[in-house]
Amino acid sequence: MKKGTMKEKEKRQINLKHAISIELLILAVVFVALFWGESRITRRAAEKKLMERSESTYNAFTGTMNQVDEISAIYRKAMQEKADALVYYYDHSEGITEEDLRSLCDIYDVEQIYLSEEWGGLPEDVASAVFYTGRTADGHTIAIQQSTTPESEIQLAASNSSSVFLDIRQKNDLYVIFHAKNGYIINASDETMDSEDQLHKITEFGIDLENIDTEKAGWMTINGNRYYAFCYDAPDSDWMTLTGIKRNDLFEANHVFVRLLFGIIALIMTVLVTYLFFARQQSKYHYGHDTDKTLSRQKLVVTAVFGLILAVITSYYIQSLYSMSVFSVTSNKEKQQAREELTAAETNKATLSALYDKISLTEARIVSHILSAHPELRTKKNLNELSELFDLEYIMMFDENGVETLSNSGIMGFVISDDPQSQSYAFNVLKYGIPYVVQEAQPDDLTGRYHQFIGVITNDTEGQYDGFLQICISPEEEQHIIKDLSLSHILNNVISMSENEILAIDKNTNLISFYSGNTAFTGYNALDLGMNEEQLKGNYLGLINLQNDRLYADSFEINDHYIYIASSRSVLFTGRVTMTIFVTLVALIAMAIYTLYFKSVDVVAPLSISDVDPYIDVNTPGAQNKKTLNILARVMKTQIFWRDKPSEEKIATIVKFVILLIGLNVVLINLLQGILYSDNSVFAFIMGNRWNKGFNVFAITKALIFILNMNVVIYILDQLLNLFMKLATPKNETILRLVKSLCKYIFVLSIIYYSLSQFGFDSRSLLASAGLLTLVVGLGAKDLVTDILAGIFIIFENEFQVGDIIEVNGYKGRVLEIGIRTTKIMNTLQDVKSISNRNLTNIVNKTKRNSYCDVIINVPFDQSIDEIESMLREELPKIKEKCSYIIDGPTYGGVDDMSGRSMKLSIRTECLESHKFEVRTTVNKEIKDMFEKNGFKLV
Repeated sequence: MKKGTMKEKEKRQINLKHAISIELLILAVVFVALFWGESRITRRAAEKKLMERSESTYNAFTGTMNQVDEISAIYRKAMQEKADALVYYYDHSEGITEEDLRSLCDIYDVEQIYLSEEWGGLPEDVASAVFYTGRTADGHTIAIQQSTTPESEIQLAASNSSSVFLDIRQKNDLYVIFHAKNGYIINASDETMDSEDQLHKITEFGIDLENIDTEKAGWMTINGNRYYAFCYDAPDSDWMTLTGIKRNDLFEANHVFVRLLFGIIALIMTVLVTYLFFARQQSKYHYGHDTDKTLSRQKLVVTAVFGLILAVITSYYIQSLYSMSVFSVTSNKEKQQAREELTAAETNKATLSALYDKISLTEARIVSHILSAHPELRTKKNLNELSELFDLEYIMMFDENGVETLSNSGIMGFVISDDPQSQSYAFNVLKYGIPYVVQEAQPDDLTGRYHQFIGVITNDTEGQYDGFLQICISPEEEQHIIKDLSLSHILNNVISMSENEILAIDKNTNLISFYSGNTAFTGYNALDLGMNEEQLKGNYLGLINLQNDRLYADSFEINDHYIYIASSRSVLFTGRVTMTIFVTLVALIAMAIYTLYFKSVDVVAPLSISDVDPYIDVNTPGAQNKKTLNILARVMKTQIFWRDKPSEEKIATIVKFVILLIGLNVVLINLLQGILYSDNSVFAFIMGNRWNKGFNVFAITKALIFILNMNVVIYILDQLLNLFMKLATPKNETILRLVKSLCKYIFVLSIIYYSLSQFGFDSRSLLASAGLLTLVVGLGAKDLVTDILAGIFIIFENEFQVGDIIEVNGYKGRVLEIGIRTTKIMNTLQDVKSISNRNLTNIVNKTKRNSYCDVIINVPFDQSIDEIESMLREELPKIKEKCSYIIDGPTYGGVDDMSGRSMKLSIRTECLESHKFEVRTTVNKEIKDMFEKNGFKLV
């Protein structure tokens, strides 16, 4: 025993400041560990993202270049055909004058036409122009000039092609496309790297081409900024793509997330520290030393387990909120981009169609000019030559009445129809001198093949109208380029710069038109693949199913499609489980270290505790010797000093204070929302209700924010009412207490109503449900509803709680459980009675600090009262040694009554209410033995 005492004395004593200092030291290590783990997980996810982004950017870029080449080739072909047509015209003419050349510029739609007497001779002062040339039969050179400054084929292609060139500058992250060999930058998101007036090399901005790692992502300093970047080098390609994320952008949002997790762990650690310290301090004060019996290991384990569960839940919740909020913010940007691209695509289709129509009309006018100037060329042979020259299907010539006179189509005797439903009806206007008709491509009436027809009037050598001609064009080239502006192509370009998947559904047929995640779904009905009618709409935000794909999607409506920006749950929550496990392990290790440290030290006990202790020990079904306020302290709202509070109350006070601080922060953020965060932030997204109401993480978060706000309001209002009650008259204090109770119910109902509305319940339906509840009560469920409401009122009014000793209509016992419908009470004989909550009336709460057990004994008149009283005063104090439940006494109270043939003597013993049965039986037995031993009799 002495050895144990010496060891106990050797323990170093610590106070609360010392304990908190050790906690802060451990939390500092936890903070570093969390940031290290989060950085590792973030970099892994970023590397995968950058690899996919670099490759998709390269594919989009090469697709753009191919499209530019296709449009340029078609444009150059059309210009060369004009030069060849001039050669054809020249070879069939007797000569061309300078005046003829000027008039031909308008017909051929060119800036200038040059004619030299020798092959290859061109003016020296037009070296900057683009020429398309042809050689005449007599060796002359005919050249047409197209300036590079007006809207050229390259400019047109760039304005109508993939979004890479247009949208790359809108990205916050780094995107660079450069030549693999010489390093010249073709396009970049940083304007200083891709200025319009100068061509830059990638090496100018800190990139060493020879040492670029194309296998994995890494840190790079580019143009003075630190990036986590990846360079994609496609096989057998002259181009490379470099994508990167700024260091601050990579970690900023995640650091907010880590700080939230750290705050949760810090709160858990604080609860653990305060519990360990205050519980041992309380134990030492009452018993003079620490004991395992006093400091319950079970409570410590429960506290730690609860803390770990809280860490897991909050970690998982915060990561889910963070992931889904970031997705929602980015999806809004991508929805806007997709909307702009699809809208622009419609305009671009019209622009390209107009370009093709213009080229085709010019070809038709040139053919008309040649055949009008040289009637002798109106032969099938020459029509074949002209068709080959301009790559036409065929040419048909008609007289003034619309009757075919010549054709190289193999169709003879065709007549322009007078039927408005006929395809050829539109060309009737040419019979009245209308210069031309350009018809949209469509299946023709004769062959059913997809053709475009353009009609132009013809003249005789005197310039008089003599009919018209039609050229037939196969629009395959045009349709090929137009296809590059189709929905699927545009969405492919958008997805190349996106971190998500894109789904397009025809809103008329519910057929999937495009899905970047699985092209095999194209053409299938979305309802057959797992979606439902509620999800087929614009402005939908939530989960959707496509067979085995579970996607979180954000949609909008455009033209005849619903477009969904989507991310699979596995991608959206990448690293969530890993981070949750990591956080749990860090919290577990931190708590274990602190617990082991506490076992090797001693705590400083408080100097004193108030003489009047408002707390009493009660027994509950789940634990023993819990402390609770006596009923008088509860009703009178007695101010409890910090030193008097048990460890559990101190912890509860700390937690309430932390929750109040969090609520004040939330209120402050709401009031200063325009200053503290931007409109594109996650908080603005949640508070702005930019999400679909339903049972999701946003609804839960909005409800929690509302609860925190209401908690602050309730606290402030409670403090104000308490202040007013100190100054009020008794009547006004009664009113204020009623207002206080009423406000509590209103706030609780408001929280329930608001939370349900955020979870998707219609407010009108909720009100209707309240009316339906009244109807149900009237139809027979009155007792059930009354029991439920009575139970709620008992809890909120704090009439009694589990562990209290109460008396209800003469039945006295300890409260075991307050249920939804019934309350269970156990008496001293351990009989349990269930009482309906509606029947809990005339309640007497006997949960006070100490109670009294009164025993009345009957003594015959013929015995000496003086001798009996002397015996009682001497022997009664000895009974206390035989019963540990006796706090004071037993004490002789005198003659209580004299009636009949006996005297009634009163004996009072002080004990707890819960121990009265044991005390009463012990006192009765000892008194009987005492009287028999001393020769006295009892009646």
